[in-house]
Amino acid sequence: MRKKTISSSAALATTGAASGGDGRVGYHVRPGVAWVNGKRVGDAKTVSLNSDEAAYDLSLDRISPESEPLPASWTDGSGDGGN
Repeated sequence: MRKKTISSSAALATTGAASGGDGRVGYHVRPGVAWVNGKRVGDAKTVSLNSDEAAYDLSLDRISPESEPLPASWTDGSGDGGN
C-alpha cells in the first residue's frame, strides 16, 4: 500500500495555518490591542500576516498564531493588553 503525501502548502491549508499561497498566516489579536503591523485593527480578532510582518508584534505579545491556543496571560487578567 502506497503512502499518500501532500505538499507542504496543502498541509498548511488543511490545518488552517495559512490563508493563501503568499505565506500569510492567521494570528489572534490580543484583546485591547489597537495596532498590529502599523495598522489599526479596530474590532478585528484576527489578522493575516507573513512572518516578517508578524515578528515585531509577536515579540510584544500582541498577537498569537491561530494554530495555537490563546496564551494564558491574555485571559488571566495580567498584562496591559500589549499596547
